Amino acid sequence: MNKPLPALQTNTTDYVAALSRGTFGTIPFVGPIAAEIIGHVIPNQRADRIVRFVELLEERVGRNRTRGN
Repeated sequence: MNKPLPALQTNTTDYVAALSRGTFGTIPFVGPIAAEIIGHVIPNQRADRIVRFVELLEERVGRNRTRGN
């Protein structure tokens, strides 16, 4: 059964993550650290979706290869 591929375009989660990193990044001393933590805590960002896309694509290609041989 084919799992749907994740959408790769920028979405609301990506904008929220960028805004949060930018906002926290302006705080003196702890801002850059807080911004980095925020970037890792917010789930389903574009990079995460790209990784999932590649994993699913690899799975589909592998399945098609075994059927073709």
